Amino acid sequence: MNNKTLAGVFSALVLFLSTAVFAGTTPEYFGYYGADRAFDDNGVQSFSRLNLDRIVELNNTNIVMVLTSPLYYMLDASGSDNLRGVLETAKENNMKVWIAVFDLFFSWDPESSGIRDSAVYINYWNQLMSIISPSEGIDYLDVVYGFYFDEPIGNHVNEADFVEATEFIRKTGLSSDNENELNDFKILTIFSTESFSELDTAYIQYITDIGYDYYGKDGWDHSGRIQYNDPSFPWKRQSHAEFTRILATIASPEAYHYWGVAGAAVWTDTSPTPIQPFGTRIDSPYDAIHDLAEWYRFMTQGSESIQWKGLLCFDFASNSVTPAGGSTWIGLDKLFFSNDYKYKAPEKALKNIHIAIGQAICSDTSDYYMASHDFSNQQNVKGWQYRDDQIGYMEWSTDDNHWVSTVPNEPFCYITSNRVHTGSSVSAVRAWRAPKSGYIRIVSNGNFRKVHYSQCGDGVNIRLYKANVVNGTLHEIKSIDIEAKDIIGIPLNTMLHITKGEELLFIVYKKRQSQTTGNNSCDNIKLDPIITYVDPPFPASAINFLLLN
Repeated sequence: MNNKTLAGVFSALVLFLSTAVFAGTTPEYFGYYGADRAFDDNGVQSFSRLNLDRIVELNNTNIVMVLTSPLYYMLDASGSDNLRGVLETAKENNMKVWIAVFDLFFSWDPESSGIRDSAVYINYWNQLMSIISPSEGIDYLDVVYGFYFDEPIGNHVNEADFVEATEFIRKTGLSSDNENELNDFKILTIFSTESFSELDTAYIQYITDIGYDYYGKDGWDHSGRIQYNDPSFPWKRQSHAEFTRILATIASPEAYHYWGVAGAAVWTDTSPTPIQPFGTRIDSPYDAIHDLAEWYRFMTQGSESIQWKGLLCFDFASNSVTPAGGSTWIGLDKLFFSNDYKYKAPEKALKNIHIAIGQAICSDTSDYYMASHDFSNQQNVKGWQYRDDQIGYMEWSTDDNHWVSTVPNEPFCYITSNRVHTGSSVSAVRAWRAPKSGYIRIVSNGNFRKVHYSQCGDGVNIRLYKANVVNGTLHEIKSIDIEAKDIIGIPLNTMLHITKGEELLFIVYKKRQSQTTGNNSCDNIKLDPIITYVDPPFPASAINFLLLN
């Protein structure tokens, strides 16, 4: 680098400001499905609190989902003790519990899940209450947050049957003197996006909490509509913002608490590198990182008038038992806690992100830095800076709501929340200054990739440097070439040691850093890094940095 370039990269220190462009509300709850079943060290799936013990170890959770059918807890000799064990562990660790109760009221049927006879479901309900709130012994009603129904429309439950079941829960234990009186029991129902066309306010009149699940990578598009061309699945042409707007027209945000469901499990056992940036399933730990990070950004930056209550992750528990029409998946119990599992670097990065986001939600104390989440119209918010490599700090464009280089005649050298476009004679620099010393992990939120689907231009070169702002030294960490036709891109996953005040520089150059032979046509790159502080499993003196690709 020449002196002119260094002058731009190592710009003068400015006061740290805290006014961000986006404002939202951090949800109250973060937790996991599958807290009550797990694979043990011998690969055998058991229904126990083993996974909950693992979740406790993460120290990032304040609510969990008991997803196993309550019938197991009632009909198995050790079942009630296992449920009490889960509730007791949750109580000891200040967690709340959702309990799935679909099976108490409905029989699983591929065509029609009809409601059970009232005498049957009342008997089942009373047995469940005898475990949760026995006449003698420990009462766990203060631990149980509420009761859960999973995709009732998708599981062929008609409106009359669902209303009967949910009305029973909301009126159980009350006198019949006032038919409008409801108890304090909460009911969470998650709907698939496919069922929105059949959903109306009458169907959900007795539930208190609502949300939807959609595990497609293609739902996250900051520009609006996704690039998906499957006419048989028209709802997949919408983004999460549109899903939420549709749901809000049915379930008033003033009347319901909203929950999101992030994809945590991996649905295939193939390569850990994502094959496509768009698709309908979580195919690798990198996809799971992207889905969780985007959900957190979406919730905390605000989405219309929605105030999100919580974020649940599906699924902590792996599933190898495939019912008719069901699926198998690799859960976080294997990704996080299996020493011989094949995902190495990706699973470590995924674990770091889960811990950081969970702690940010549960305790508001987290070392989590995400470029698009922290994006601001002020320099230095959460350490992020927006520069070019000649003059230094960019200027904020109120017309475009992004940062633009002040170099004359360089309007295409700019930085948005999750994209970077380099200039013709100047390069764009997304920088981050470390607030403290320690080991950090840097992972891409989705692949670093081209945004233009026309495959125009000649590609770019992305370089990650660690910079010492005191003595002006640079250490190159990574160099990534994105070819002209590469709309898939490359994930970044790196761990290193950083000293307080040092900077990370994400610089986007024209093709192979050439300012004379390359061009910046279509050099619009999705570049949304996430940085978390981590505790490495080795002494800090053992190694300065470790690349885990």
